[in-house]
Amino acid sequence: MNRSKGPIIYPKWPLLILAPIVAFVALAYVERFSVKLALVTPQFYVAWLASTIIICVLMYVVHWVTTRFDAHYPWRQALERRLRKQLLAGIILPVLIAITLASIYFWSNSANIFDTIWFDKYFLLVVILLTIVNLAFALYGSVNEKTTDAATGQLAQITDALVFKDVTSEFRQDDVLVETETLPLGTSDTKFVDPDLLNIACVFCCNKHCYCIDMNGEDVIWPHSFGDSKKLLPQDYFFAINRSYLINFKAIIDHHSKSTKILVIYPLPVVGKKIIYTIEKALSSNLSAENQNESPVALLAKSNEKTFSKPLELRVSYGKKADFYAAEKKFKSLNSSANNKTST
Repeated sequence: MNRSKGPIIYPKWPLLILAPIVAFVALAYVERFSVKLALVTPQFYVAWLASTIIICVLMYVVHWVTTRFDAHYPWRQALERRLRKQLLAGIILPVLIAITLASIYFWSNSANIFDTIWFDKYFLLVVILLTIVNLAFALYGSVNEKTTDAATGQLAQITDALVFKDVTSEFRQDDVLVETETLPLGTSDTKFVDPDLLNIACVFCCNKHCYCIDMNGEDVIWPHSFGDSKKLLPQDYFFAINRSYLINFKAIIDHHSKSTKILVIYPLPVVGKKIIYTIEKALSSNLSAENQNESPVALLAKSNEKTFSKPLELRVSYGKKADFYAAEKKFKSLNSSANNKTST
């Protein structure tokens, strides 16, 4: 139920300090040289510098991989999946980079890496070093990982069930939406847009049904699929957050970046409450007899007490984040032009 609030800030300065120390220890362990003799040998400093650079690159790669995974696979909430991905990208990838850099170093000294002791001695040390660094990042990340409170977690669990879960149960007759009025549909035309369409706040899917909510948080009869809705509603005013949410920019009151790839959108409170209320009804397959006899208003009041202590958050991730900003810019430009014409 908990979710990562954003990327964890891992300090980089220990990596710069440890790199030359680890490089020196590795050379001393493998080569078994005399320290006094090594300090007056120019070739030693060349090997030390090359080893330090390679270790710095490997540590930075692990740091880069770790920060990219934090926003999507939190250490404590998705440990199993995180470890699999961390093993692949945090150890195997740096090992391949280490082999490449070491080969370049030996090639510059007119030697073949396969004719040296690198694979016999240094390869194992590289794997051990990467394992220790990944474990250090895992320990630091799990300790400093920020999580949301129970109320926000419960809300995230419900919305995730809507987007990602394949729910097979069907609605009962008493769970159908209240029918108000059927809105006329038209094509997306920037010259003329039906005002009834602009009064739609959000179209979303749940339990294999498509629902429509207006700006006042009221249900609207919507017999169209999500794909058809994207074609019917004006693209300059609506944005498809994912395969389940199509929201009107006018219904968005705020948004902010949680990480480099995650954007959180906050719809109008009345719209957010209605969305959660509809989802809860769709996902509840075994209501008690008491709840079945209660009115929708009473159920909504109970839902308000349980889950609406914080506003609904809709997450925009990956490439969709850039698309959202571009669509928002276009919407604001269009709105500004319309306002100028009205004032004129």
